[in-house]
Amino acid sequence: MRLRPVFVTGLAAVLLLSGCSAPPEPEPEPTASPSVSSTPTTAPVVDPEAAFDVTCGDVEAEMTALVGESEEPVQERLSLAEAPGWYPGPAQYMFQRPGGIACSTGGIDAAGWEITIIPGARLAIDGLVEHGYTDNLTSCDGGRCHVMAREGDVLVSGSIRGSSLSAADAAGVDTAMLRLAGLASESQREVEFFDSELAGTTCLQLLRPEELSQAWGVHAELQIGLEFGGWGVPAHIYQIIDEAPLCYYSSAAGDYEADPYLTITGLPGGAWAFDLIEGRAPVEVPGADAAMSGTDDMLPQGRAYLDLLVGSDWIRLTTYEEGEGSRDLTAIAPQIVEYLSKGRPAPQ
Repeated sequence: MRLRPVFVTGLAAVLLLSGCSAPPEPEPEPTASPSVSSTPTTAPVVDPEAAFDVTCGDVEAEMTALVGESEEPVQERLSLAEAPGWYPGPAQYMFQRPGGIACSTGGIDAAGWEITIIPGARLAIDGLVEHGYTDNLTSCDGGRCHVMAREGDVLVSGSIRGSSLSAADAAGVDTAMLRLAGLASESQREVEFFDSELAGTTCLQLLRPEELSQAWGVHAELQIGLEFGGWGVPAHIYQIIDEAPLCYYSSAAGDYEADPYLTITGLPGGAWAFDLIEGRAPVEVPGADAAMSGTDDMLPQGRAYLDLLVGSDWIRLTTYEEGEGSRDLTAIAPQIVEYLSKGRPAPQ
């Protein structure tokens, strides 16, 4: 089975595909309250187990046969090439939580590829169809291939970038991706999700707009109900399967011209990946097991961010300001730590 996205146009498409984009639409906030007795897990930090025996080494072998050996090392995470602004950090490891893998290579301007493999293909496809996807074969054209292949309950998806790629390459790419899906399907097994206090939490439980307004001296609103473009496998995995938070605060809800202030993202049970990010400095945040500050690569001078480790969960706060002079993220971090360590109800 193959799926084709219904492409968005205009400003929504620009926002979705650009590195500085605002995140896709958060789900409406429920009013259910977490247990006030919840506490962070103290289980040992271990890497998640894939639900099959296929590895990034196997993916690299197929890609080398298709497009040649990469000049850059393969990363076991999603690429930031042409990624939306909510990808850096926790979201790059979203596929590992449900027992999948993500493999990528190549920089923003270089040829490269990104291939993901996940179990639970039926649920993923149902979610994609609900958001406007239709059946279609893997396609190649104009230096790019879009990949979608299914075998049993395993779904392979991703993209390949290279100046020589054309429609004539589609059949070979499709065969290789089906081969990977078949190998994964043959070795598929059940895996367990890591425990998490973050999974399923609402943005209003993590940080209320009025708390951000008070801390930063601005008028902040939480974006709900905006369509920032289409849907895809990563968005489905992140928001539906992982139940990870995607919170975007700006000066006015529902306005594309509003000033962006803050994004909150996370990886439930993501303690295993917290230390994989380089170039950060330790920060003191009361109640957090660890806190690290850094700058991402999504603006010319980068956006300031703060990574929090609370129990088994990894949370990232990201500003939309460049370089020095960014607002103080440590002023709002304690509220998030409080929720994850003690729990608090969403406003009624």
